[in-house]
Amino acid sequence: MKKFLKVILVLVIVVALVFLSGFIFLSLKGKDLVVSQMENILKPKVEIGSIKLNFPDTVEMNQLRIENFLETKQLLIQPSLIAFLSGNVGFSKIVLVEPKITISRNASGEFNFANLLKETEGKSKPVMIGDLVIENGNVDFIDKKIRPEGFVSQIRKLDMKLSNPLSPRFNVSAEIVGADKEKPGLFSAEGWMSLSRKDMDADVKLSNLDGAYFSPYFQSFLSEQKLKSANVNTQVNLNARNNEIDGRCRLNIDNITYEEQQQQAQTSKEISIPGLISSVLGESQNKTNQITLDLPIKGTLIPLKINLVKITGSIFTEMLKNTIATEPEALPQKIESIGNKFKSIGKDFEKIFKEKIEAPTETPAQ
Repeated sequence: MKKFLKVILVLVIVVALVFLSGFIFLSLKGKDLVVSQMENILKPKVEIGSIKLNFPDTVEMNQLRIENFLETKQLLIQPSLIAFLSGNVGFSKIVLVEPKITISRNASGEFNFANLLKETEGKSKPVMIGDLVIENGNVDFIDKKIRPEGFVSQIRKLDMKLSNPLSPRFNVSAEIVGADKEKPGLFSAEGWMSLSRKDMDADVKLSNLDGAYFSPYFQSFLSEQKLKSANVNTQVNLNARNNEIDGRCRLNIDNITYEEQQQQAQTSKEISIPGLISSVLGESQNKTNQITLDLPIKGTLIPLKINLVKITGSIFTEMLKNTIATEPEALPQKIESIGNKFKSIGKDFEKIFKEKIEAPTETPAQ
């Protein structure tokens, strides 16, 4: 019994010495070492206010800043002993406390985080993360592909937990700020995924989103007129078994009003699905202030591919039903009008194809 107690005492002393050594090392040299190692991996400049070791195995970094991408009040890291013993880089848990993240997309569609890492020769070791947690985060998304000066979207009060890299489970909640910062939209998502079986269950909800503010992303599906107001609510249920996605999306847009009609722009010869929807629905669509769509989501999980043609076809059908339902007494006239518009669209297709066929071709030299 005495020998057992001595062994326990020795182990406690060893652990205490290791912890004390680590604490002293991080206090004296840890900050410069970590900054140097991070800047060897990352292109942007890295700054750390302070760094210390919390018992028994957590590294705490305060006021971490990655230039033009991330500022966080606190970063907590628990290294994974198993990963390091196997020769890999791994962490049992990473916690970001009150981070401020800036994501940008340029006019070509490239995101800033795509250029964070420096190019390295040969294969880099994979990084294994057990749990990734974000507490009360803020995200600013600056999109120069939508507007040259940058369309700004803001996410506030972001809480996220992602666990188990092989069979991930996730839980996310956040506020999405529109024109009225006092009335943000609410976002939530939770579910799980099995990468080995290629299965998934996920529920995503979005409520009270300021549709007018975010209209640059979906304006063409509603009308050629500029939105003055719109309230967006949606619920998405995603299920995947054996890599086949079978889900539903219920989308409701209400309180739809438009700005006063502006001078019509010249009609383009280019025919797109959103343009086709707008052309078929015409003025009757502007008489309803609510659109409800129940859409199927089909595709594959790995690699992720969604059947957009099926979704667009369902949007067309559902919006056509909604439009017709607004004035049932005028159903015959509506059907005749829609038929005439299809004929007009068909002639446009015929004209475009005819122009391409009759285009002069160069005769090869003899």
